Amino acid sequence: MDLRKFKRILSTGTALLLTAAAVPFSASAADDQIKGTINGYTYEMWNGNFSGDISMTPTEDGFECSWDGIQDCLFNRGYEYNKNPKTYKQLKSDIIVDYDFEYSPNGNSFFGVYGWTLNPMAEFYIVEGWTSWRPPGSDLTPLGTVTSDGNVYDIYKYMRYNQPSIWGTSSFPSYYNVRKKSSSKDGVTQDLHGSVNVTRHFNAWSNLGFDVSGTIYNVTFNIDCYSSSGSANVRKVQITPKPTMPAPLKPDSNGYYIKSKFDNGQLTKWNKKGISYYQILNDVMSRGRSLFVSHRSCSSDGLVYDLDPNTFKPNTKYSIGASMMQSSLDNSTFRITLEYTDKNGILQNDLITAVNGKQLEWTDISNLSYTIPDGAIDLKLVFTTDDNEEFYLDDFYVGDDGTKPLAVDLEGTKNEVIIQGDINNDGVVDIYDMPAMRRVLISILSYGVKPTINADLNGDGDVNIADLVMLHKYLRGVVKEFKQPVTTTTTTTTTTTTTTTAATETTVISEATTVDTTSAAAASEATTETTATINTTEVTTEETSKTTTIVTTTAETETTASEPTTVGTTTEKPSTTTKVYVKYNAQIRQDMPTNVPSNAQKSSKCKVEKKTYTCKFTGGTKSCNVILPPDYDSNKEYPVMYVLHGIGGDENSMLNGMGVQELLTGLTANGEAEDMIIVLPSQYTSKDGNGSFGINQETCAAYDNFLYDISDSLIPFIEENYPVKTGRENRAITGFSMGGREAIYIGLMRPDLFGYVGGACPAPGITPGKDMFMEHPGCMTESEMKFSDVGPEPAVFMITGGTNDSVVGTFPQEYSDILTKNGVDHVYQSIPGGGHDGGSVKPHLYTFMRYAFK
Repeated sequence: MDLRKFKRILSTGTALLLTAAAVPFSASAADDQIKGTINGYTYEMWNGNFSGDISMTPTEDGFECSWDGIQDCLFNRGYEYNKNPKTYKQLKSDIIVDYDFEYSPNGNSFFGVYGWTLNPMAEFYIVEGWTSWRPPGSDLTPLGTVTSDGNVYDIYKYMRYNQPSIWGTSSFPSYYNVRKKSSSKDGVTQDLHGSVNVTRHFNAWSNLGFDVSGTIYNVTFNIDCYSSSGSANVRKVQITPKPTMPAPLKPDSNGYYIKSKFDNGQLTKWNKKGISYYQILNDVMSRGRSLFVSHRSCSSDGLVYDLDPNTFKPNTKYSIGASMMQSSLDNSTFRITLEYTDKNGILQNDLITAVNGKQLEWTDISNLSYTIPDGAIDLKLVFTTDDNEEFYLDDFYVGDDGTKPLAVDLEGTKNEVIIQGDINNDGVVDIYDMPAMRRVLISILSYGVKPTINADLNGDGDVNIADLVMLHKYLRGVVKEFKQPVTTTTTTTTTTTTTTTAATETTVISEATTVDTTSAAAASEATTETTATINTTEVTTEETSKTTTIVTTTAETETTASEPTTVGTTTEKPSTTTKVYVKYNAQIRQDMPTNVPSNAQKSSKCKVEKKTYTCKFTGGTKSCNVILPPDYDSNKEYPVMYVLHGIGGDENSMLNGMGVQELLTGLTANGEAEDMIIVLPSQYTSKDGNGSFGINQETCAAYDNFLYDISDSLIPFIEENYPVKTGRENRAITGFSMGGREAIYIGLMRPDLFGYVGGACPAPGITPGKDMFMEHPGCMTESEMKFSDVGPEPAVFMITGGTNDSVVGTFPQEYSDILTKNGVDHVYQSIPGGGHDGGSVKPHLYTFMRYAFK
């Protein structure tokens, strides 16, 4: 076991960042970490748990250090390559570390090369010498050996879960190459020198299947000490190649050097400050993807963005800003400060802007003319609030002096052109504004958020269903322009619903207290179906509406309407339906046979259509198979089930052998399942290729990216090209193996999109874990494995696992145990003797298909 504690990389308020040469410093019990630069090299002294006495003196070519009475400390010198990030294969020459030093250890200490990669993140050690303890510990077995520079090294790998790292709290692998024979001894003073070809070690890791495809963050010569004393005089540390600096950024035609709405999912140059956690969340109250910051311990904890020193210069004015939002306090102050090192090597903070923001209201926090202080280096933008509440950040930009904010839609923003109907603010009105408009309506109805000012398309002074109808008509060419907004009020509150039709007037008295009003413009063309609950009596009317329709819902209802429209978390077409929300998990527990009845599968009478669509996430095209039910009628609307394949598969993998078409044919013929359209997608979603069977972090991340593809691209494509019912109650998702993992993951993240969620033999990786292939860092922690609060829990949530599954083993049951611990209602189906094949998948689909869309 590794006896060292994990290092906290971020500097504290007591840290001095020194840039002059040969300045000695020491650390007492109040110190934590000191970092600096000298002659282009970085240096670091870190003292874990603030114990004992340590000191470090940087020199022109190395450093001197000593330690006594410590628990855990380190000293290092090296290069940071993150200013112009490259993988080890992209560097023009091998990475070589040469060292020469006098070493006097007394107790546990080791030295060698240490560093990190990013995207994916990994920590690496090349241990040249040790004393009383050989890292990484005796309980790990070498995975191989490599010979380099005349020495033989054992190769180790193990995972660190939810631990501090250079990029916030993360899960990541640690790679160790350790000399079989140490070059150092304990209790004596010795002169040591050597040369380490780091690139050869990376090649060795790659040959064993370790993921070393990330960009090099840093490479250092490092001395690590634990519960010991000693000293070292490092006369020389020389590393090649020298990091190259990127070319200075140039502003675009609008004056922006940097602009980010986080839509590409990248967090390059972002970091945390203090104790906090950050991640990209999708559909944050109509703004698409936004950066979310949580687990802050104090007001100074927040986000940090590193500014490029080749671009941003002292005594120069820039426009800097973003939009921020918090959801827990009535009011809070959002702040942007510049953290920098002054000409005397002292860490400073300068306020850029501070703006008061209300609860659940996106707020622009820009300063259009900020001057970087004289002599400032190591520039970092810091985003915080005056309390320790969670907050969201979006629309980040840095531009020339006077450049206008990127948040064009926020009240008070004076920006150039606001295009009516361009809901996602990409400069054009197109089909991608449909899901953006749906998110706007969700945020209005679910959170009471003030609507974006370019979303009132019918000119009634409000943003509601009618505006989504208007946008759909515009995209189809039915209307040629939008009406200019006016201010009116259209809110109605009552417990009596009256629908006037051409022939009849029906009044439904309900126990409900919530009323949603649909505009007359939308309702005048709609067919209206109203269903309400009166004790145990269900009353239904259906006629052609001539006037405004008022729908009164019960306490546990969802409201849907037509011409693709969104209400709350539901999307529908021209009939308005109010129905009681029902869960079927309890019923399924009594009705989930482990063998499929013989009459449930029939020879397929389905039609399969291969389709291609544009994936917004990658910018390329992807394929899917669309299975149309027997007796398909293009004039009829169908619910949609998305069935996902296993790793290494594609859109063709679930066509045969798993019973998809046969069960659809048999169950619909027997009247046991609703007629439905089934979509078989290809989940692998990466800008770098079409996928492979390689099971590693990069591949799994590409499958996880399908979350964005299905929500932003595939669902809109299906809804634009097939006669389908829309809304979560008309969408189901399930899958096999990796597809089961992704179906569960997507269902947990987006309950606003799917009312029925399943997974057969789901692969590991939703939560941290280890299987025969790799260590999985996890998409979420075990405590986070529950449904996101963007929508109600699905009517069906079902996981199936086989007792004889030699591929995923007991992970399906483990997922069920985690969900049970978290209080998430679900069904677990165990198939006796079931393997990782159709023997487990078919019973799952048999039950899942029967209960979907009931």
